[in-house]
Amino acid sequence: MAAATTAVGFERRLEADLAGRRTSIQQQQQQQQLKQQRSGRGGATSAPSTQPQLNQAQRRVPPPRPTTAWHTGADPKAKAHLQQSSLRRLRYLAKWGRWQLLQCEESLPQLRATVLDEVVRPFSTWVQRIFVVSPNWSSGSCEGVRNIARHLTPLVQFLQCRASCDATLESVQDVSVAILLHGMDLQHVERCRIVFPTILETVEFYTQCIVDKQLTETAPSPRQRRRLARAVAAIRELLDRTDVAMALAGWRNGSGRTATPSATGTPLDEGLDCQDAEHEPGTPSGGSTASDEAIYYSCSDASEGEEEGKELPRRRKASSSESKASGCMQDRMRDFPRGDGEHSWCEAEAESFDVRSASYFVDRRKQPAGKPMLDLLSVDFFRIGPGGPIWRVREHRDLHPTQLRERGERRFLLILNWIFPPFQVVMVGALDPKAPWLNCSEPVAPQARAWQRFLAMPAEERQRVFKVIMAVEQGPWLVRRAVPRKPVLIGRQLKMHSSHVAGDALEITIDISSGKTEQVATGIVMHALRSLRFALATLIEGSSEDELPEALLLCASMRCVDTSRFRCPLDA
Repeated sequence: MAAATTAVGFERRLEADLAGRRTSIQQQQQQQQLKQQRSGRGGATSAPSTQPQLNQAQRRVPPPRPTTAWHTGADPKAKAHLQQSSLRRLRYLAKWGRWQLLQCEESLPQLRATVLDEVVRPFSTWVQRIFVVSPNWSSGSCEGVRNIARHLTPLVQFLQCRASCDATLESVQDVSVAILLHGMDLQHVERCRIVFPTILETVEFYTQCIVDKQLTETAPSPRQRRRLARAVAAIRELLDRTDVAMALAGWRNGSGRTATPSATGTPLDEGLDCQDAEHEPGTPSGGSTASDEAIYYSCSDASEGEEEGKELPRRRKASSSESKASGCMQDRMRDFPRGDGEHSWCEAEAESFDVRSASYFVDRRKQPAGKPMLDLLSVDFFRIGPGGPIWRVREHRDLHPTQLRERGERRFLLILNWIFPPFQVVMVGALDPKAPWLNCSEPVAPQARAWQRFLAMPAEERQRVFKVIMAVEQGPWLVRRAVPRKPVLIGRQLKMHSSHVAGDALEITIDISSGKTEQVATGIVMHALRSLRFALATLIEGSSEDELPEALLLCASMRCVDTSRFRCPLDA
């Protein structure tokens, strides 16, 4: 729920970065054209003398960006050039891609994914020839297969690099986030239909094909094989997802946008025939039949040998009883209990979180956190009802704070209200009046000093010191990457409201839907929630030496949460 905030405003930074690099690339191309013109004027006698100088300059100057006209298919000449990409050209393209990825390591992931697209896409025509030259291509006996292997060698060497592997994983993550946010565009479609299949088929070709001795020198090392395996596993996991197949099926031919479901719940794939893949934007033409291209670019098995007109699996529409089911607090607590099994919650291990030590302002050292300041009483995970989110939890009769008071609970309560439609989570903690850190008078404990100052602050100042740490303890790599384990001053990035009633309760409401980056990270987490074990900790930032070391307020852990079982609270 608490996402990385370093990517706020990444669209603007990406546009500025791309604009600067585009200008630099144009200048390099102009310089190269001038050099070629000068060398051409010198005649045949000047060529041998200038060649060593050009080779030395190439070692110092980055290779210029290859022009995109030769693989865009915009005109017949470009298409012909695409089908006849020489080995020298492909080697140069791989060299350019490696240099660009190394130079873009500190840039945004979207830029590295774009470089990956530029490098991989021209190799797709050689991958298609695998299925055209010979049905028994794995034997390696055909000279045409060996020729294909030689032309795919630069791509294999490119994919074995660490920067290329990282760019592939980031590209997969970019597509996954776009699908979760329903923001898929033409670049994502071409990535799923051209770039990713090209990588998969190339790696499989070099794994299975028996080639001549000249190509055995390119056999990857164990470390490079592990990199290729990671990239292939991430791509297969993405392309095997049902929502990805439906999103690609919903991409209308030539419309430049995805088909959106109507108000009646029409699935994305309704109304499409099975030949859409033949005319997909960005598909190279020539050299193979339309049926071969449809088979090659399909990310599912639906187009291989199936009957024409057979529909893709439809997304199940939630019934009105499912989407609007409600239950009292006792039923919700019984369905989402406290424990260590699946679909449950418990108090997380505080030692797994690092907080500022007493000497943090001197040596920047952190230490494992101690026991939380408050006792965790409940975690209520529920759906948002037809009336919208519950903004005042303390006053709602079907939520835990009110029922605690009715049962005679008199301790001070800390209420954390997390809103991320269509769900809401309410965590309740109680302050033990006999806690050692609270009853220590001389000297006053740092936790007590920070706590008293926090309660006395205005609501605006609480936003500046309230920190959240989200930790994915077990789950897919994509989720761990999207939710880094580091503290976030959540009130500076999201809408945060706090209400303090002296001697009774402090309620803090965080609206995650108010931050775009947080929505992305939350969407990734919610998509994989059934396979996750994640923990959440909250604390007050120690802004002075007398408030150190820091201490956690609450920390909760949830495991393998099944959101389909959550219901709405009863109306107040």
